[in-house]
Amino acid sequence: MVERSRAVEGLQLVKLMAELQDFVRDEGQKYVFSDVGPFLDSAIKAGYKITILTYGDIAFQLAKFTGGGLSALCHSFTATQDPKWEQREVFISPSVIFLDDNHRNIDGVKNLFPAVTAIEVKRPGTKYYKVHSSKADAVVDHLGWPLAQ
Repeated sequence: MVERSRAVEGLQLVKLMAELQDFVRDEGQKYVFSDVGPFLDSAIKAGYKITILTYGDIAFQLAKFTGGGLSALCHSFTATQDPKWEQREVFISPSVIFLDDNHRNIDGVKNLFPAVTAIEVKRPGTKYYKVHSSKADAVVDHLGWPLAQ
């Protein structure tokens, strides 16, 4: 009987994750919606401080962030494996606009920070497209509108 070594499987997984991170870092711009850059640029010009708040494995999220070309379009970056609404430091500033596609994140943020303007972004064919928040201040399908403060 042949038994697989868990150590070998673990090493293969680590190698696969490293290759995936390299790919995302090299090709990440292809996976950022074309309206994100102009939208963030308009927000910066309007005086907003941009924080990217993302959920998931920190190393992978960092690879997406740098590979997607977002580092030049924001002031700070936070990756978390906890619910986004628990990142209180992001939401305590005045004039916060929170954009997310996940209804649970919108609801969680609005429950704790009702003054935050929460925009639910629903793009056709994406994971949460058909599930909506009851607390969003607005629902959009693109970021083609400029921000003014």
